Amino acid sequence: SERMRIDASGRVTMPNQPVFSAYRSGADVADATVIVFNNTTANVGSNYNTANGRFTASVTGNYFFSVFAMSTANSSVFGLRLRLNGTPSGTTWAYNNESSGFHTVSMGFVIGLNATDYVEIMTQGGAMHGIANYHNNFCGYLIG
Repeated sequence: SERMRIDASGRVTMPNQPVFSAYRSGADVADATVIVFNNTTANVGSNYNTANGRFTASVTGNYFFSVFAMSTANSSVFGLRLRLNGTPSGTTWAYNNESSGFHTVSMGFVIGLNATDYVEIMTQGGAMHGIANYHNNFCGYLIG
């Protein structure tokens, strides 16, 4: 079957390339908890698991990820942290400690993964507002 196409204009398409976009619609997520983005709008290869919040690499390579989320009301601090294979990353995290209220945090990152490595996002320093799907998103794809 076809795995890659270059059209007459030079555009390259790879319809089987791992890619996902997920969001949460459900209860808020407590501090220091892995976020389960329980719905997807794209999930080519089924690498993102809506039951446990993990993206598992199907092939070794470099991957790009992006995440944004909003804190619950009246938070004084809110952060997100990448976990690689269940271990919090020391360097990939975002943090907002402005005055109380709602906080938004976002980050994008490139990380090299081996096949079967997984990444997930956890809250750090505050709870995440999980009720409305437009307040949060986690997406990623294989670069190469």
